[in-house]
Amino acid sequence: MKFLKLLFIFVSINLGGHICNAEKLTLATLNPIDKLNAAIVEILQPIQNDRTNGFFKFTKLELGDTGVKELAFSSELKKIGKEYKDSVANIAINAEYLTVGVPIPTTNFDVNLYLKLLNIIPQEEVNEIGDSIEEMIVDFVKKMTKEYGDAATVVAKVVDKQTDDQKNLTKLSVLIDLKLDFEKLPANKPVEDEFLQGIHAEATISLYGLSGKLTFLSNPKYKGFAQGQRGLREWLAALLNGSEDEIAAIKEYVMMFDQLAEMSVK
Repeated sequence: MKFLKLLFIFVSINLGGHICNAEKLTLATLNPIDKLNAAIVEILQPIQNDRTNGFFKFTKLELGDTGVKELAFSSELKKIGKEYKDSVANIAINAEYLTVGVPIPTTNFDVNLYLKLLNIIPQEEVNEIGDSIEEMIVDFVKKMTKEYGDAATVVAKVVDKQTDDQKNLTKLSVLIDLKLDFEKLPANKPVEDEFLQGIHAEATISLYGLSGKLTFLSNPKYKGFAQGQRGLREWLAALLNGSEDEIAAIKEYVMMFDQLAEMSVK
């Protein structure tokens, strides 16, 4: 669950939003991308050592009159083992947020985790995940259709499942696609309360990590995007201004990924 929280941080801070004049001046001053990347370098410094190398780099930032129009970042964390230098973990996450050239605000994630899963959890637990994943998917579909009725169109399924000669799970691929028709929402589900209009996810988990692509379609009418609400632009401004809360939150997530990588190497 904490991994998902980190993965969704790019979305959950209410992409878009309004900004006050002071923050607008800060963001507009002298290459905000360079300033943001410099701030991130400082945040990542505590984990950099002879076994660990990580980077997080904003590659695109375009501001509109009231919010962020486009943003993209690239990140990677690589760690080698203490005893075995050929034991390596690599975590790479790239993302982009678009409002230009798309019908509604869209966030894309490309996630690749190369690590030895059996160094983190035993094969028995991996097998249990394989045995229960289809039931979990069915429960997810039932929950969504129960809450949203005819407004929700859901496709969720296991598209590939592989085992070895001992019937141990070695690879699992899943697909989830969710779309909401706002014209069919139940009376207790106002449009402005819905953050997302759609989700598409394709993921493959193997004994050597995880790879996946996720797309989130944001609801332009979501109340969190209204003027006066704290959005991505405000978050970026706070980071530029050295907000201790924002820096501490990012450090927590960085350390979580560092610990995950540490667990998978020897």
